Amino acid sequence: AMDNGSGVAVLLDLAQKLSQSNVALPFDLEFVFFGGEEVGMLGSNHYVSKLSQQQKDEILLMINVDVVASGDNLYVWGEDKKTPQANYFADQSNGKISKTPANTKAMGVHSGYRPYYSVCQASDHMEFLSQGIPVAAFFSGNFKSGTFEFVENKGMADVSHTQNDTINYLKNNFGIKFAQNMQTVSDTIFSGVMLNANTFVDEVKDARNYIVADFWLNLNYALGILALLIVLAGVFAYRYHKKLQKRAILGSVEIKTNTVFEKPDEDDIFTFRS
Repeated sequence: AMDNGSGVAVLLDLAQKLSQSNVALPFDLEFVFFGGEEVGMLGSNHYVSKLSQQQKDEILLMINVDVVASGDNLYVWGEDKKTPQANYFADQSNGKISKTPANTKAMGVHSGYRPYYSVCQASDHMEFLSQGIPVAAFFSGNFKSGTFEFVENKGMADVSHTQNDTINYLKNNFGIKFAQNMQTVSDTIFSGVMLNANTFVDEVKDARNYIVADFWLNLNYALGILALLIVLAGVFAYRYHKKLQKRAILGSVEIKTNTVFEKPDEDDIFTFRS
């Protein structure tokens, strides 16, 4: 139900709205229901693997809707930084959907897409993002639960991946809220993508420029840069230590050189004697 019947329901609602409207879109729109996400993004991985480079380049945006029913708050994520697509959909929701806070890097799961933990890694959109295709991922939960970890609902056990992930449980514990959450996501996407299609294109056409460069996502590069910084810090610490030694010997007398040394040089001894 929550994971991910809620996302399926939103897409079906969107498809119905589109079929009943007279909207003419300046782009093609595909509704895709991926399988096998929980066991390794099998469906989305297969889909992306069959795309040619030209097809990848032509995709304006991949919109992912996952676990949007019973979480405390609704979020939209485009990258681990500000993105035009997240800004756009947050505005379209009239304050009902928030842009994902920056602290997601320290929360959630490590799924192999990024060399750090992030709750926003754990869904099908990452298969697209890893191939340079911009995304907008809608989900629900709470980043301000008072604990270090991301939760679906403050003070309650998560619904996803449990025996409680049923329609009856959602009705009994969340009332109409879970349906309202799904409706909000559906209305936001319908308004943002379909009713305002030209504005949508203008807002997200440069979204590719906001994808974090692969260089900074490669763990080997990150470790190499870290090692270099450690070496530089060591060199600085060694030189500073030697300068402190010189200061200890010469006291408050002017130090004319910064040469690394074991004992005062002639310049400093001369200054000291004068």
